[in-house]
Amino acid sequence: MNFKLGYCLIILSLAFGAFARPSAPAGLLVNGVSNPMAIDRDATGFTWMSKDIERGERQTAYQIMISSDPKFQDVSTSVWTSGKVTSDQSASVEYTGDSLPPATRFWWKVRIWDQTGKASPYSQPAFFDTGLGGVESAIHLGWRHQSQSLCLFPKDLCDYEYANSRQGLCHGV
Repeated sequence: MNFKLGYCLIILSLAFGAFARPSAPAGLLVNGVSNPMAIDRDATGFTWMSKDIERGERQTAYQIMISSDPKFQDVSTSVWTSGKVTSDQSASVEYTGDSLPPATRFWWKVRIWDQTGKASPYSQPAFFDTGLGGVESAIHLGWRHQSQSLCLFPKDLCDYEYANSRQGLCHGV
C-alpha cells in the first residue's frame, strides 16, 4: 500500500511541476550594481538571476520594461520595452533604446520564458539613476591653488573668477 501511495505522490508532483510557471527573476543589477546611481547612459547592461534551480530549467526568452513610474501603472510613463527577445542571456543584456536623459531615475523589471514556453511573472521593480554625462555637464572637483579652496561646481563654470567668488560652491581650507 505504501508503495502505491509513494508512486502516486511522485506522479502528482511531476504532473504539477509540468504545469508550473517559472518563478519571477530576482537579483536585478544594472552595470553590475543593485539600484545604482549615476550610471553611464551610453553603456547600460541589465542582469538578473532565475530562482528556478531544478535540473533542466532554463530561460529561452526575456522581456525588459523601463518606466519612470515605479508601479508601471501609467502607460505614458513607459520609457522602453525590449519586447520578447529569444535568448538565454541574463547577464549584461545591453539597453538598445533611445538615449536616456541625464540625472533621471528609471524603474525596470524583467520576465522570462522557460523551455516549455511559459512566461514568468515580472520581477519586482528595481531602479537606476542616469548620470550627468557629457563633458559640458560633468561635475568638476578640483583644488584651486590660487584661492586655496576645494571646489565642486559644473565644469563649464570652472574658472578662477567663479571659484574665487565663493558663492557657496567653494570652501576655504
